[in-house]
Amino acid sequence: MPLRAVWPFKREGKLEIVWSPVDETPVFTLTGGIFKDAPHPNAAKLYLTWFLAREQQSRLGSFSSRVDVQPPEGFQPLASYKIANNYREFMTNDKLVADLRKRFEGYTGPPAKKGGVR
Repeated sequence: MPLRAVWPFKREGKLEIVWSPVDETPVFTLTGGIFKDAPHPNAAKLYLTWFLAREQQSRLGSFSSRVDVQPPEGFQPLASYKIANNYREFMTNDKLVADLRKRFEGYTGPPAKKGGVR
């Protein structure tokens, strides 16, 4: 579940987010871009400009890449936590991904549904 998707549950008191002081926490980033042959590149630029604006980033209530936007209520800036900054290297290492999956399944049990991307 992307971290952004958990904020409504956190605000409703249904979920608590905990950062490990020992293990690095994976942080999954979102990226944006405009394809070179996009049919409406100016509309895409307008959207990205709006989405990345300080005012909009402040409304989201999640961590922002902007230094002038405060972290979500109750949290320190993302850089103050022990986070894993090697997402690409991790996700392309089949053994690490399999080990993490096994660890999670030890906590939650095997997945109930086996659909989705493989």
